[in-house]
Amino acid sequence: MAKARTSEAALEVASLAHSIHGAIGFTAEFDLQLYTRRLHLWRQAAGSETYWHGVLGAALLDAPDTTTLDLIRRITDTATV
Repeated sequence: MAKARTSEAALEVASLAHSIHGAIGFTAEFDLQLYTRRLHLWRQAAGSETYWHGVLGAALLDAPDTTTLDLIRRITDTATV
């Protein structure tokens, strides 16, 4: 859940930063373009928010009687991903 939510937030933050700076962040002279590129690369690392939303949805459908804490532990176990 955390990866999905922070990936969504990273996209929004980058968009707002470029809006605030008048889209100058796309030029090579301004460091904002470096941070934006890194944010977009990070969003795709280990699966995008779309991937993790699918994992969460499938886990919720597969285990309706599982507690929330058990569900979070199961889907965030890196050995099974």
